[in-house]
Amino acid sequence: MAQGDTQEGMEYARTLYYALTDLLDAISYSDRAMEDQKELEEFNNQIKARMDRVDRIKDDISKLLKTFQEESGSTGFQEYADQLLEFTGVLLGRYKDRVSKDIASNQQEIVNSVESDRSKATKSTEAFFARDPIPVNERNFSVKFTEGAYDARIKNRCPKDIYYEFAANTKNSELLRSQLYFSTLSKGFKIPVRTAETWISKDPAVDYERTDRYFMDSAELTKQNLSVVFVDPEKESQFRIVLSRADSSIFLDVEYSDKLQKVDVTSQPALNNKLESGELTSIMDRITRSIADLQEKKLKLLKLNLRDSDVLTKMNYFDLIITIFGIIEENVSHVISRILAGDRITISGNDVLDSEFMKDKLSMFEERAREVATAIGMNGIMDRINPS
Repeated sequence: MAQGDTQEGMEYARTLYYALTDLLDAISYSDRAMEDQKELEEFNNQIKARMDRVDRIKDDISKLLKTFQEESGSTGFQEYADQLLEFTGVLLGRYKDRVSKDIASNQQEIVNSVESDRSKATKSTEAFFARDPIPVNERNFSVKFTEGAYDARIKNRCPKDIYYEFAANTKNSELLRSQLYFSTLSKGFKIPVRTAETWISKDPAVDYERTDRYFMDSAELTKQNLSVVFVDPEKESQFRIVLSRADSSIFLDVEYSDKLQKVDVTSQPALNNKLESGELTSIMDRITRSIADLQEKKLKLLKLNLRDSDVLTKMNYFDLIITIFGIIEENVSHVISRILAGDRITISGNDVLDSEFMKDKLSMFEERAREVATAIGMNGIMDRINPS
């Protein structure tokens, strides 16, 4: 790209490059997987018909023997007929066992091919979305302590009803790599949880709950809010702390509950006055930064939905890429025009976006190349790149 090009323009070029790389690869792999799936279904139908025919052989022989007995009038033939049918049944059973082993091997070969291509399609799509290539309307981080570790998810809602969810790796996180106790964040921190009358003073006495034994059980982070639940399993008690921001304003809500009561700490002036809000806000900010850092620690694409359709299961990547190009079309149209005019854009290292690259990617689809080009808003691109 020319030196005068903006960083934004370069990002659009990267988005186009990875859409043509990862998403077109996903379509190609899913097409192969569906072809193999169709082959598997046809194979299974043929085998069923073949086994049904084998099962009918014994019935056909039985009918033939019965007809012979009736026509010959022989009364001593039944004993031999029964032995012949028993022997036939044993032989047919052995034949079916041998054939079943061969069938199972062939079936597994096709199943492995389907799963391999399905996995490749998922991985290609995972690589695309790991770069956060399209605008996100709403991003939500959820963290839950389960089976001795924190399970973290990054959930993204995008334009045109696209939703995708990544698992995040907490293993190398400063705060989330192991069970997070409140004492790790602030040793000896206390939160006021109740008041009681006393004869010594007119002012009510305040009871505090020490937080050292509490650990973070779950957390939810959005653009403006962090909600965290700290629990003490032995006491069956918990704190729910919510930090919200709106412009320059900060809102802190603290709720305490145990087997006997639920207390909204921040709504009671006597308790709120004793709450160390500044330090608690700093603690919540630290948790916020740790969770937000998970954005760079994506582990695996868990869900991808397009208008409530499960893309990873149904493999409707063709509809997905059409939708995505509908989102990015305005941003990448200038890049496409430049490529068609002969420009070459270096994405990174040896990765170059030019007319030859675009042609090669679309040519993967052979007779469907023009269909794919039209579907992603590049109508006539094959002719314009190579009129011959």
